[in-house]
Amino acid sequence: MTYKTIVYPFDRNFLPILRSKQYPLDIEIVGLVAPEGWGFDGLDVGTIDFGAALDIEVTSNFQQQLASCNTVLFVEMDHSTETLPDIKDSINLAIDAKKNIFCTYPLSQTDKEEISAKCKANSLEFRNYRNEQDSGATGEFSYRSKKIFELDVPVLMCFGLMEQVDKFQTQLSFLNFFREKGYKTELVSSRNLGRFIGANSM
Repeated sequence: MTYKTIVYPFDRNFLPILRSKQYPLDIEIVGLVAPEGWGFDGLDVGTIDFGAALDIEVTSNFQQQLASCNTVLFVEMDHSTETLPDIKDSINLAIDAKKNIFCTYPLSQTDKEEISAKCKANSLEFRNYRNEQDSGATGEFSYRSKKIFELDVPVLMCFGLMEQVDKFQTQLSFLNFFREKGYKTELVSSRNLGRFIGANSM
């Protein structure tokens, strides 16, 4: 089955995935929806961060885009959630329209259980791509072990001095480069979106 997927709420956080085309083989991105007021409506997605055009237009009409898909991917974003309509309302709207729900957006355990149950009752699929086993309510990483392991493989690390310096884009570029050269590679991503493309995330 091919999951014809729209992405909501879309912002530049998802751009590295689009540029690298690193999403799962069973997923086809058919639409990008940014909430009204974010200024992306009608823009080519590639120009949002002043990059090259990708010939994919962003829209702000969530309900209209639901007609073009069978799946909605709700993603974590850089924008403040204060400007975002209630994400749970949008998820329920998508379920009522018989759409599968995939999610990297942070949800409470109660919300996840409710969404999962509602999807199951409607014969829909719910996938949660977030890695929250190591994160508390603050989102801070806690170490389960202080043991240092010896590695017998080369490791390339990508660090940034601050947020919004395209670490994730750089990680995906390295991943593509080494795979094209024939190397067997594994990515431990700095973002939960890494799990969406089959990588591990911190």
